[in-house]
Amino acid sequence: MDEQSVIAVYPLPRIVAYPGHVLQLHVFEPRYRAMVKECVETGLPLGIALGKAGAKKRKSSLHKVEDFLSSNQENYTSSQVFGAGPVKILKTFPDGRYLIEVRIEHRFEKIETLQHIPFSKVSARKLPEHNESLLEGESAKVAAELIASLEDTIGTEAHFLQEVLAGEGNSGIPPQTLSELLYAILRWVVLDPEENQCLLEMDCPLERTHEFLRLLHEHSRPAAAKEEGLH
Repeated sequence: MDEQSVIAVYPLPRIVAYPGHVLQLHVFEPRYRAMVKECVETGLPLGIALGKAGAKKRKSSLHKVEDFLSSNQENYTSSQVFGAGPVKILKTFPDGRYLIEVRIEHRFEKIETLQHIPFSKVSARKLPEHNESLLEGESAKVAAELIASLEDTIGTEAHFLQEVLAGEGNSGIPPQTLSELLYAILRWVVLDPEENQCLLEMDCPLERTHEFLRLLHEHSRPAAAKEEGLH
């Protein structure tokens, strides 16, 4: 049987959280301040889930984070797969707002909702991460292709690769697996939220990396070529 965990879920528009990412967020809604307080006091993990406005609110102002989070929970849905980890409060403001830090440790898939009000709690299973070495076999080949493609498509803006390969932002530990390498790169490369969510949900590191490379090349194609369907 898959190991299950109870996780508090913080839905956010446009944000997809991968393992290894560290997020700093402002929390202003009372129900989410209560969520953070409970997580800190009890050790409950906090999940960062991509939120989507419901059908009734798609044309409203829910594209703004503040409006999204202050809306009724029935107005939006959260992704079934999300990143989660421990949270700590970095600062409490005079008006009650928090500045928090969430360290994403694992991917999870929701099994069932345990609580809706005042904030969501779910039962979730931890998704597997394949610990394939970057120095062996197909992973080494794909990792080299990944780095070369980034340098080719992004050029001089790919300076972040040195930090990624040195493990900066990850306690100085260089990536050891293909998953860790791609997750670290995705701290820097901007994709559409739905594309990020698709990558997060993929279990096979090789398939995930190939899909990222496809998206990278797709986004780097000239607009005229895209319109004409050229390759």
